[in-house]
Amino acid sequence: MQMRTAKPNKQDWDGRTPLSWAAGNGHNRNVELLLEHPGVPPQADLADNQGRTPFWWAAANGHIAVVRGLLQRDDISLNLNASNNLNQTPLLCAAMMQEVELLRVLLQQPEINLNAQDMRLRTAVSWAAQAGYLTIVELLLGLSGTDANIPDQLGRTPLCFAAESGRDSVVGYLLQRGDINPNTADNVGQTPLLYAAVNGHDATIQRLLEREDINPNVQCSVGKTALWVAAYCGHNHVVEQLLEREDVNPNVWDNRGRTPVTQAGICGHEQVVRLLLGRADININIRDNEGHTAIEHCLQAGQGRVWRLLLEWQAGNQDPQF
Repeated sequence: MQMRTAKPNKQDWDGRTPLSWAAGNGHNRNVELLLEHPGVPPQADLADNQGRTPFWWAAANGHIAVVRGLLQRDDISLNLNASNNLNQTPLLCAAMMQEVELLRVLLQQPEINLNAQDMRLRTAVSWAAQAGYLTIVELLLGLSGTDANIPDQLGRTPLCFAAESGRDSVVGYLLQRGDINPNTADNVGQTPLLYAAVNGHDATIQRLLEREDINPNVQCSVGKTALWVAAYCGHNHVVEQLLEREDVNPNVWDNRGRTPVTQAGICGHEQVVRLLLGRADININIRDNEGHTAIEHCLQAGQGRVWRLLLEWQAGNQDPQF
């Protein structure tokens, strides 16, 4: 940088400066040379047209040496919470990319917003929980200022995302915290248990059921419970897990009046129906909003095997041959 007349802060068509390009590409030596120019600091951290600063570019691309170098400068005013057009901050980017060491560096900075949310209102904890990055979840929640329950725009908490993705180690860690409510539902009433059930994550289901305050009978906005969706999807192991609990209602009906046994029968999930018939309190004669029972629906759906099974059970065979 011997040309003192150069314009080191000149921005290109996208608003990026030479420092932005050097930082974003991890060229640490070029960053140092640019910062030696008297025309660069303290305005070095200029944002481009999408709000991305040189510090943001370095962090977003995982260039930890550049990040450390910028943080060590006391003649530069850095915006550690700058975000792009998706509202993704350096912290969010580090969590999403599983950059553990970079995250450690960022978390040492008191100015960092631990609960920054992107355009979908998701936090770093939310993204890490969904991806199963347990170490990152632990790092983030190890700080007192991090909120473990911030929902996204659809009302889904980090626990919901972890349960939906079957990240049972993250689910287990979150459930050990006293500030986590396992029954928190999203905007349409879907709980973490329901999310795990619909995707057949039996290990995650087991983690959730170990919480004494879990309510397995929470119904979403259309009346479905965890058992209902598991029966509908044919997840035998999940259905079996849920039915082992005496407090699980096997006769719950959705907004159409259909019960788990009705829906499992319509879908032809014979083993699920057998599991449901094993409950002493099962009622296969509940009529839906159209006035049809499980037996009638199975006949209409062409599910002959399940139809015959239900007829035999109704006739008094309480222990159908498995």
